[in-house]
Amino acid sequence: MELAMVEPPHPSSVRRIATVGGGPAALSFLLQLKSKIDALLVTPCYRVEIVVLDRGTRFGPGQGFARWQSTAYRLNFPRKFMEPEADVAGVFSAWLRDVAPQCTTEFPPRRFFGLYLEQMGKRLLAETVGNPFIGIKFFPNCEVNDIECDISCASAPFCVQYSDVSRDGDSRGCLEVDEVLLCTGTFPGDHYREFRSTEGYGYDAESNCRLMAGLQGNESIGIIGSRLSAIDLVMELRKRRHTGTITLGSENGLLPAVSTFYTVEEVPFYDRFSLKRRDSTDSGIVADIESTPTTPKWSEGGFQRDDSRQTVCYLVGKPIPTPSQFLDSSQPRQAITAAMSIRRCNGLRYLHPLLISESASVEELSDRFFAEINAMILEDWRAENTPRAPTAPMAHYEKITEYLANISPVEWLNQQIKQAEHGIIKPYHALFFQLYPHISKLWAHLSEDEMRRYYEKLHWLFMSFYSAFPLENAWPMREMLCQGRLAILRECKFFHSVDGFVMEGRRAGCKETESRRVTHLFNAAGHGSNVRSHPLYSKLLNSKLLRPHRFGGVEFENDTYRAISGRTKAPIPSLYVIGEMTKGQILISSCIGIIAKQADKVASQVFERVRYGCVNCK
Repeated sequence: MELAMVEPPHPSSVRRIATVGGGPAALSFLLQLKSKIDALLVTPCYRVEIVVLDRGTRFGPGQGFARWQSTAYRLNFPRKFMEPEADVAGVFSAWLRDVAPQCTTEFPPRRFFGLYLEQMGKRLLAETVGNPFIGIKFFPNCEVNDIECDISCASAPFCVQYSDVSRDGDSRGCLEVDEVLLCTGTFPGDHYREFRSTEGYGYDAESNCRLMAGLQGNESIGIIGSRLSAIDLVMELRKRRHTGTITLGSENGLLPAVSTFYTVEEVPFYDRFSLKRRDSTDSGIVADIESTPTTPKWSEGGFQRDDSRQTVCYLVGKPIPTPSQFLDSSQPRQAITAAMSIRRCNGLRYLHPLLISESASVEELSDRFFAEINAMILEDWRAENTPRAPTAPMAHYEKITEYLANISPVEWLNQQIKQAEHGIIKPYHALFFQLYPHISKLWAHLSEDEMRRYYEKLHWLFMSFYSAFPLENAWPMREMLCQGRLAILRECKFFHSVDGFVMEGRRAGCKETESRRVTHLFNAAGHGSNVRSHPLYSKLLNSKLLRPHRFGGVEFENDTYRAISGRTKAPIPSLYVIGEMTKGQILISSCIGIIAKQADKVASQVFERVRYGCVNCK
């Protein structure tokens, strides 16, 4: 099988590029590269020809936003954040208002965003037909088996070996290109691999979908995990009117926080717990998803501020540190001045990277995190002219972990739902939005030993607050817990038995271990981080073309996203990685907003070569 390149070039030279993967990351890169080329007022030195190689059949959505996903699977970020291009907002929202006017929620079904990406991909392919400066072709059912390159020679091309998975017989070929972008998406999870061949076990999104389709409706169901993917499965079972019991099991047994309704324009940063009033007729529910009519979302007369919101602070007395306590005296005065200026722009007092030493510890970042939250709480009190108590309620790690260790899922949801219904923007959510552009830089301040300690001590807490799910899912989750149709176990272990599976764990506040038998077990523990679990990357690591990162993905050069060679320990100029491949160095790598910024930086580098004809920058 031979893949034909695109139309003959008009400029004197051609620059050939292959993207391994055809999901949101590849689409983001191509959209932004084409936009830069279209803005040129002069003829570039190179015509760029791009082939997109993907195992799937559709360009754009990838597996995360595929059509086969149920409408019960919702976006976990407000739709205004969901754009494949950096610094663009509101286009998806406008598109959704046209194609699905009944969908008024900020968290629509995930497949809607997939349809949006697919439509953008089709438009992009159509717009490049006959374009003299850029051509793009999408090759579905294409699996890349290996990539070879003599990196000691600057002008040596990459040999991309591929096979057509839709055909039998001789379906292999080789494609020579000048640049390669690796953006294949998430890695398979490594959790409970011993169950893979067991009947009644779903190990990833596709196998979970197949397992779900074979249910009769009254089976006892077990789910590995208690965060967003697990909640998606519970919502799908509810939509199918499943009557059997459902049990979630994980190490900490914590549900995520519940998102507050807001828009990006209204709340650019922290907004002092502003109350938002909505039309009581706005259900925020997609037409084919059942709502919970017994739970009113908004009262007719608006809302009165409720002092019980202070429960979000996890009351404990601890003094708020001053910024001077965190300033490194070894830093130049200019850096400190610049950091304080940045603070006035985006509200960060303690966690801006310029204020943190190069060898920060997990404890230091944890203290800074809670200092930011406490400062927000205190500012809100002062803004309302509330007299300050002799001992102000403060948050810190020990009190929060103690609180979360004893709170039941129903109590947690009661608190979270009440705050979300009243439009209370929780301090940690406000802080995460401020931290969003800086997370990778903060992560870079930690040594490998401190990164390991973060995963051991803080990661579970960080993800519990960073991951948030909408009210549309929180209401039925609480209802099912109260009715006994849903249970959540902590410190849960899973075993295979003759007639299914056994889940052993304990409920919140209980010391006794509880054992529950289930006939079907769904794995919703999330994606893996082991790059060797992907056949292509396993080969590239063995050949030392790539270098693995200890905490997931591969090593790459910061800001350029050029992969680090396993042989030379130096960046490979024309081999880029974005998305989940950057997980070890970025920490949060699967969010569409972060991927769009990564893709934009890679597109800018490719554009410079195309524009100026840099012959020695292979």
